[in-house]
Parts: sequence; structure tokens; C-alpha cells
Amino acid sequence: MLNGVYAQLLKVPGARRYLARALAFLEQNGELSDNHDLFARLIEMQPDYDLNSLVRAWLDKHPYDPGRYSVIGALLTHPQFKLIALKRALEELAGPPSAQRRYLFAMAVPVVQAMATSEVRGLAETLSPRLNKSLQPLVNYQRGSDSTLKIHRKQRSQ
Repeated sequence: MLNGVYAQLLKVPGARRYLARALAFLEQNGELSDNHDLFARLIEMQPDYDLNSLVRAWLDKHPYDPGRYSVIGALLTHPQFKLIALKRALEELAGPPSAQRRYLFAMAVPVVQAMATSEVRGLAETLSPRLNKSLQPLVNYQRGSDSTLKIHRKQRSQ
């Protein structure tokens, strides 16, 4: 499909020349579930175009699409989407352990740790207790620490 072609074209040198066409494609076909690679690539390129409404609509329309992890991961790297992406990541981290959730955890750790303490406190105040529980391991994470990664490991039956 064209979304895959555009996602690949945006990875080559001189990719900016395909940007307008890719954005036009997304505006007309934003609801397609296969758009996750194209969204992730566009977010990484950080175009001047405001992708916020298109990305939100796609994430809302495809809550169970596995491609959402790459889109949320890309959003976490973009300063404009930091808080929106962090809340989405926390929602995902509140679920059962999976490889995709470990990926989001790894992407969210530097974002949370780069935030000022007051920002983290402000974010925590806006979150439900369930999402706050997902935030704490990100705040407390230290390399090599096993105790903070419990939410990402399967619980062994005793």
C-alpha cells in the first residue's frame, strides 16, 4: 500500500521532497491501520506540519493495533508530544507485561528522568492511581536495578 511506500521514501536521502505527498496521503487516508510506520517516520522527521490531530485520531481509532507502540515511541522523542505520549505510554504500561511494553518503558525512562521534579509532580497529580502506579517505576529507574522492573517481568507462580 502507499503508506508503506511513503514510509520507505521518507528514509532515503532527500526525503523531504516526498513529505508533502506523504502528508496529503495521511490527510485523506489517516484511518488506515497500516499507517503506523508512516506516522512514526513523520514524527521522527519533525515536519513543520501539525500532526497532532491526525496522530490522536489514529491512536483513538486503533487502540489495539500493535503498530501503536512504534507511534507512541516516536512521539516520546518529539518535545511537542512529550506529555501526550507519556500519558499514552503509561496507559500501555499499566497492562500485562509484553515485549512492546518493555520497549515503551525503555523509551519513556529518559523522558521522565529529563523532566523537572515539579513537572513530574504536576503530571502525577493529573493521573489516575492506576497510571500513577505505572509512573513510579519510570521515576525510580536506575540502570541495573532489578527491583524497579517488576512490572515488566512475568510473575512466577509459587
